Amino acid sequence: MSTKKITSEAALQAALDIRRKVFIEEQQVPEEEEIDAYDGLDAPCDHILA
Repeated sequence: MSTKKITSEAALQAALDIRRKVFIEEQQVPEEEEIDAYDGLDAPCDHILA
């Protein structure tokens, strides 16, 4: 397995698309719980795509 730190809007959108499919659509997690203020490139956290 490889990992990659997300540093572009395109990569961030790809990760969010995966989360939307898996968590929101398949597992029925409410979108407001899954996607929040920390889901942006300017957030005080790192996003990693594995």
